[in-house]
Amino acid sequence: MNIRLTEVISDITGSSGLRMQEAIVTGERRPRVLLDLCVLQLKEKKSELFLKALQGHYREEHLFALTQALNTWKYYNTLIK
Repeated sequence: MNIRLTEVISDITGSSGLRMQEAIVTGERRPRVLLDLCVLQLKEKKSELFLKALQGHYREEHLFALTQALNTWKYYNTLIK
């Protein structure tokens, strides 16, 4: 999708990363809204660089792959718990 999520957050499986991925899967595409889902420390770092990193090309096959990966991660995390 050409989103550089790891330039915005360090852990894509942390609370901010999961919130952002869930929002993308459910249809959110606006970089500012995605950035607002991050924890407080990151919100203070809002910059044009972060907003550009969250602009992407949301093709159907990429959204499908993200959805499958997120569901698989949740499933395995449940098994581990």
